[in-house]
Amino acid sequence: MTKASRIHLWRHVMDHGQTTVVGQPIRELSAVVLRHFLEWIGIRGGVHAPRSHGVHDQHTNSNHRLTRRIEMLEAEIAYRQLLLEEVIHRTKNALQLAVVTLGEHIDEAGDAWTRHDLRSVQKQMRALSRTHNRFYGPVNGDGQSLNLRLSEICLSIFDSFGERSGRIALSLAIAEIRLQRHQEISVSVILQELLTNALKHAFPDRREGTITINFDVDDDSICHLVVQDDGVGRHLSNQASTGLALVKSFASGLQGCCLEVFAHHGTTMRVSFPLAAR
Repeated sequence: MTKASRIHLWRHVMDHGQTTVVGQPIRELSAVVLRHFLEWIGIRGGVHAPRSHGVHDQHTNSNHRLTRRIEMLEAEIAYRQLLLEEVIHRTKNALQLAVVTLGEHIDEAGDAWTRHDLRSVQKQMRALSRTHNRFYGPVNGDGQSLNLRLSEICLSIFDSFGERSGRIALSLAIAEIRLQRHQEISVSVILQELLTNALKHAFPDRREGTITINFDVDDDSICHLVVQDDGVGRHLSNQASTGLALVKSFASGLQGCCLEVFAHHGTTMRVSFPLAAR
């Protein structure tokens, strides 16, 4: 049968309805095909077809396994959260205990140099404690801008140096970069140690100057923290200090981190690390 003949026959069937001898079997065949199609997709008579017992049981078992898996994951998350809270609490207590113990040793120290060194370590422990409370305290930094959080750290350190910080200007340029929590904590500790080091050593004999802090990210998604001063200049890489040891320790926690020191017309320290995908 040619295409024209098939078209002519179909029009003839549609025009004459069920009275046509050929149209009746075509309509019945169409109804059978439609019924089987609806049953195949799970619909019969406009409503969902009842599942067989085997399919229903299989579906119920799958739901039960999925529910059980979700409950196990929720229990694991709750357990890990409990462990994290315990670690945070113990860390806070340990830092506070270290500050108090150092204070007792300062009072008992016989010579001025020992007291000076102990006070230096105590100040660093207080700074670590403040950073810990800032990120893990009852009111943490969630929702605040990175610029605001790092600026607060810098101003807090400046205030702790009293009269000395009054002779030194501070310039801040901090970009709004979305860091992961561990990256932000490491950057905060590194920043406070580098700034503390500059305030302590860059401007002796009541010298005046400027400390410049920049934090940004380049086109290759590499973050750069730069702490620069125009002080006397010093080769920090050759110093064996607690502060520098902390800087190296936290820098090693930033995957792919690079720590550079330049001593020319002052001192510049640059910490570079890749911006992790969130």
